[in-house]
Amino acid sequence: MKFWEVIEQRVGRIPCASRSAQNEREKQALVQYAQELGKILPSSYLDGLFKTNEPSSEHDVFFRRSDQHVVKVTKPGFYGFTVIGQDGERIRATPVEYFQRTALYNRVFDDDMQFAGVVFLGPQKFPCVVTSQPFAVARSKVLPYPMDEDIAEYMQRLRFTKNVRVEVAWKRESDGVECFDCKPANYIMTKKGAVPIDIIVRQTRVALPIPAPVWARKIMKWSRAQPLPPMKDVLEQFRASPEPYKSKGN
Repeated sequence: MKFWEVIEQRVGRIPCASRSAQNEREKQALVQYAQELGKILPSSYLDGLFKTNEPSSEHDVFFRRSDQHVVKVTKPGFYGFTVIGQDGERIRATPVEYFQRTALYNRVFDDDMQFAGVVFLGPQKFPCVVTSQPFAVARSKVLPYPMDEDIAEYMQRLRFTKNVRVEVAWKRESDGVECFDCKPANYIMTKKGAVPIDIIVRQTRVALPIPAPVWARKIMKWSRAQPLPPMKDVLEQFRASPEPYKSKGN
């Protein structure tokens, strides 16, 4: 069964002194569980992939020709954004929040974003999350992005309405799903219409909690263990005896 297809109840958060402390615990848990699954990727995993010029504050984006997939790698030390409050304030997400957001994105937009593994990048060898998703073919190479009215037609078809409190944001009253950063550059205009490729989603309805994949549950299980070793010790352990995970498509 695919990772993103396994959905369970939202994971309870473990109290920490700060979000940075929570992020550090989840990061260590992420690396440990990735090793358990054999999904620690070698740095050579990205060799041969075409790096796109798509602007993104959250990921480095690559194209894999072998299976026509986009490969996204989180920026070193960064796991994307999450949104808090009613005014769309963006803050840095923790690893668990990143996975919850991705699982929700797949469910809302019927996408197939897959978890590939963790690769260590940057001078400090940060653990970065690698995902892949089918490449959305633009209707026109000259004008790959939709107009505002194309985005509106797509979102309204999914029963979203404009969120008047936040710029370029939409909400759906039936299940409390909200979408942010819905600007044209975060969609592709295909022959079938506008398709989202990089927007932020959350679900606020208490009666319908954000589903979290088993991956997120495992991360939280790991983070409950006392004590967690320092990150530098974990990295040294993995450098000594890595078990690289190799994608079938690369």
